[in-house]
Amino acid sequence: MLSKSALKMPTKHHILVLGEVECWQVHARTTNYIYILFSHSHGRVAVVDPGDAQIVLDWLKLCNYQRVDDIFVTHHHADHTAGIAELKELFQCNVYG
Repeated sequence: MLSKSALKMPTKHHILVLGEVECWQVHARTTNYIYILFSHSHGRVAVVDPGDAQIVLDWLKLCNYQRVDDIFVTHHHADHTAGIAELKELFQCNVYG
């Protein structure tokens, strides 16, 4: 069973709630973050800068989500884009940026 502590669950200051959207700042590698946004009323999931697909997949499992609908990329360095191909293949999601 995947535990939140194994994924370095962020403290409360890493969660931003905007209305019905939760934005999680997930630590990735040593100095980067992946942002995962959950829209509970629409059932949509978006990911920003997925530098590691496995981290995103672990968080989806932890949060009981089965999909990614959209990926947003802030810039095209490998530490922000390395997980895009795998996530796009698994979920046929839109990629912007």
